[in-house]
Amino acid sequence: MMQDSFIEKLVRREQTPAIIARKALVVAAGVVVLLVLPLLIPDLVILAPFIAVGLFFLCRFLLRRLNVEYEYCMIGPELDVDILYGQRKRKSMLKLKGHRHPPADALARVRGQQAL
Repeated sequence: MMQDSFIEKLVRREQTPAIIARKALVVAAGVVVLLVLPLLIPDLVILAPFIAVGLFFLCRFLLRRLNVEYEYCMIGPELDVDILYGQRKRKSMLKLKGHRHPPADALARVRGQQAL
């Protein structure tokens, strides 16, 4: 019986200035909507707490969606690449099956680090 090797590496996406700007835009848009909506439609003042809670959860969802990690998993000759959004939702991006694979240390180098 042949034993398969298992190698897994989790890589977090870097926080580029564009991603930081998107996060700031989500928060700013939520605050602006919360402050401006009651001024535009005065009857909504009664619903302000519900709107605030809804905006909070919408902003939280959007901010978590911007936190992305990639998971590289090699089991024997099979390589799976998944993307994780907010450490909750997983999507399979790529599955490769083959008889031969490159050495594990060449697969998941992150900023000069060797794979575990």
